[in-house]
Amino acid sequence: MDHELLDQMTDNFVGAAESRGYTVFPPHSSGEAFRLHIGSPYNPTNDWNALRKALIQPSARNFYYFGHGHKNKIGSGTNVWTHISAKQLYSALATTNLNATNRHAYRFVFCDGCRTAAGDLPLAFGIPKKKLMVVDFVDDGRRPCAFMGWSSTKWIGILNRVWYDHINFVTWFKYEWIEQGKGIKEPVNAARTYPGTSQVNTSNLKIYGYDQLHYNEYNQP
Repeated sequence: MDHELLDQMTDNFVGAAESRGYTVFPPHSSGEAFRLHIGSPYNPTNDWNALRKALIQPSARNFYYFGHGHKNKIGSGTNVWTHISAKQLYSALATTNLNATNRHAYRFVFCDGCRTAAGDLPLAFGIPKKKLMVVDFVDDGRRPCAFMGWSSTKWIGILNRVWYDHINFVTWFKYEWIEQGKGIKEPVNAARTYPGTSQVNTSNLKIYGYDQLHYNEYNQP
């Protein structure tokens, strides 16, 4: 019940970006997040391939993902075409070598899925898996960046209903970070204080890189 609230939660990020003039990939209906379908009558392989192409767009530098996760991949199952692994990202984004001329490191990534902060996904997106200050990035000539993800398994549905606390938490995080213009860490803490978020364990929500990153900050192509 109320599964459409999950769609609205993800759509919020797209609407915020488009209203500020940013281009959103992959191609999608205006104001709606791109949907990764899981079976007939859709072809989920086509959806995942579209996401792969979007992630390597030269101007792509921010990514919000909601769905199944693992410490070293987004998506689920053993089918290599319906998930994206850290190994694939390392290769596609050339993030293994800090000095690679074709290195495509991301500025902000929120992988909203189980255990996405427990493995190599931050590093695969080119984001250090530790807390750093702006000066640390400036010293080695990199764009300040941040990765958010969960270090443990989390539930999105309970019996036949969505888990409203998670929806509320992510929605309020988006409000505090984007609309109120605060750095990432403060919106995470603030979102936890709103009604209907009490069951969210933010000790499992990890922020790597620059945890004071603002929505528009260091967001040049």
